[in-house]
Amino acid sequence: MIEVSVEMTDFRMFQNEENGTIKGHFTLDKYGSVTVKYMIKKGNVLFKNGFEGEKSKELFKSWLTREQDMYKTFILNYVNNITQINDISSFEGTLKQESCKFYEGNKLYILKINYKDIPGLIKFIFNTVTKEIDVLYYTIIPTNSRKICQNPHYIQHMLSEETIQRMWEPFRDKTKFRLPLLNELR
Repeated sequence: MIEVSVEMTDFRMFQNEENGTIKGHFTLDKYGSVTVKYMIKKGNVLFKNGFEGEKSKELFKSWLTREQDMYKTFILNYVNNITQINDISSFEGTLKQESCKFYEGNKLYILKINYKDIPGLIKFIFNTVTKEIDVLYYTIIPTNSRKICQNPHYIQHMLSEETIQRMWEPFRDKTKFRLPLLNELR
């Protein structure tokens, strides 16, 4: 019996702010680089072929028949792990990297933090013009057997404002950008 595992590249996940729908896509290298689109609806993951064409349809159907249940479980567990961050009452960790960059006229403060209770890396981006905070999650996931997600996912829409505050609070006074952040984000 051949052991089958979740192997994908370019795993992406997006959540619609307005209706909370989670959608995304990934590529299956061992199935001729077929792109699979997915949507989570009422606790179920629905898959769709990302490209037209007979060969793509055949490869997608072959994957769907053999491996879809394993990928459903993986995606639902991934979403569950992110939403469980809301249940963490206090956050401890290490501030790994901080920088200030200018991008398209916006001043961005970027901080990367390793939390004790969260596998992977969390990246905060504070935009001083829009006053928005982006929270990105670099997590360890099986992507083409390299075991690291090459693209972080925006997760601030999956977290409560209170959770984001609790995540940020222990590091607010530790950053070298403390005073500029206080002044610019008021």
